[in-house]
Amino acid sequence: MRSTMVWLLGGALVLIAAAGCGSKKTYMTPEGQVTVEEKGGETKVTVETEEGKFEMEGDEGGGTVTTEKGKGEFSLGPEVSEEDVGIPLYPGAQAEHSARWTDEEEQEQSFSQVHLTTADSFEKVKTFYREKRPDAEVGALVETPEIKMFQMTWEEDGYRKMVVISRDSADKETAITLSRMPKSD
Repeated sequence: MRSTMVWLLGGALVLIAAAGCGSKKTYMTPEGQVTVEEKGGETKVTVETEEGKFEMEGDEGGGTVTTEKGKGEFSLGPEVSEEDVGIPLYPGAQAEHSARWTDEEEQEQSFSQVHLTTADSFEKVKTFYREKRPDAEVGALVETPEIKMFQMTWEEDGYRKMVVISRDSADKETAITLSRMPKSD
């Protein structure tokens, strides 16, 4: 399942990058074959791996994914709400982009992610999220003169939730990534 989510996100990024290319190309990777076809403003990505085959169709705003297990929808864009990710959005932060996956059969949003930025300091953002979830597991904490990065995770309501905060010394903004995904078995 984790591998499939990586492919889904990668495929979504391919949709954005390939939009407007007007071509069909096939790529071989160590994990399998990826075919990208652009037609009239929409992109179709077909991924074939040992785990199976799935197809993504859409544009830079989103589309559908069809796998052997069924069909779902995903959307990409700056629109997001706290309800989408189930994690408080940092006050005043700007949404850069987001991704959502909805299982068409179950009519349930199972994966969502948002990338935010704020001018507030790394420490202020980290403190905000630690106070919201003091019970969360700290997965990573890196603080060097060049970069600061903090990751925390927890499980809630059948989902695994993650907050990643980072700031490069050259950046004027702190980056925040909030993710919600189904718990892995």
